Amino acid sequence: IEHTAGEEIQVDWAGHSLEFTDSKTGEIKKAYIFVSVLPASAYPFVYAYTDTKMYNWIDAHVRAFEYYNGVPKVTIPDNT
Repeated sequence: IEHTAGEEIQVDWAGHSLEFTDSKTGEIKKAYIFVSVLPASAYPFVYAYTDTKMYNWIDAHVRAFEYYNGVPKVTIPDNT
């Protein structure tokens, strides 16, 4: 499949969460990993959150667009 640069971004939460220990409380928590990729270049962006609520879904997109220094024409989520 050929992809045109700047045309699309693919986004999703990674399939498995990770556990980590909160350094302040010692509590074991889960990290949910947001992953995006520009398919024309396979250029990834990855960011961890403590939940998958809408606020973090939106924040992850903003961070990805800032990281890529632009917004592709189409965003394709992989939860269809």
